[in-house]
Amino acid sequence: MSDIESRRQLPHGVWAEGRSPDLEPLNLSDATLRKAELSEANLAGANLTRATLNQANLYKADLTNAILTHAQLVDACLIAANLSGADLRHANLIGADLKGANLSRSDLTHANLIGTELRGVQFREADLSQADLRRTDLSEAVLLKANFAQANLSRANLYEVEAICSHFYQADLQNATLMHAHFSGAYLFSANLRAAVLLRSDFSWANLSKAILSQADLTGANFRGVNLTGADLTGANLTGANFRGANLSRANLTNATLLDTMLDQAILKGAVLP
Repeated sequence: MSDIESRRQLPHGVWAEGRSPDLEPLNLSDATLRKAELSEANLAGANLTRATLNQANLYKADLTNAILTHAQLVDACLIAANLSGADLRHANLIGADLKGANLSRSDLTHANLIGTELRGVQFREADLSQADLRRTDLSEAVLLKANFAQANLSRANLYEVEAICSHFYQADLQNATLMHAHFSGAYLFSANLRAAVLLRSDFSWANLSKAILSQADLTGANFRGVNLTGADLTGANLTGANFRGANLSRANLTNATLLDTMLDQAILKGAVLP
């Protein structure tokens, strides 16, 4: 069998598997690839702008630096796919499965990821600003230096995520689960964490000034050296939390629970205490 015959043929006569790295990237803009079998396909650098890939199987596919702006990937299988450097702006990934995928340095600005499976995904230095991640499962994902500015993560699961030095400016994290998460050095200015669960998470040296943490559960969390200037902690549970050296100037702690809370060297100038 020839090399060409051994490759997998895509719809419309486009070859993918076994493509030579010397070939020009595929142009599949506006293509209809619904339910296509593309597992382990080589689509590196491919132009898939506005392509329809709903329910497509892209298991372990190579989509490095692919262009997927405005693409439709509803319920697609992208488990363990390589999407590093991919352009997914405004892409629709509702219900897609991306467990273990690599999206490092990818651009998901304004992407729709509602209910998407993102367990263990690599989002190093990725841009998810203004993306919709409501009810997504991000447990054990790596978000190092990722940008989630103004993203909607309400009711999302961020259990044990690695979000060190990540950016969550004005992000919506209401009712989100952030148990055992690592947010040290993260920027969460004006983020909304109302009723979020931050049980035993590490936010040391993070910036949470003007953040909303009302009714949140911070039991056993580490907030050492955190900037909480003007933060809203009304009704929050701070039992056993560490606020050593934290700046709580003008913070509102009305009705907050401070049982065994550590406040050594904390700045409380102008703070409203229980």
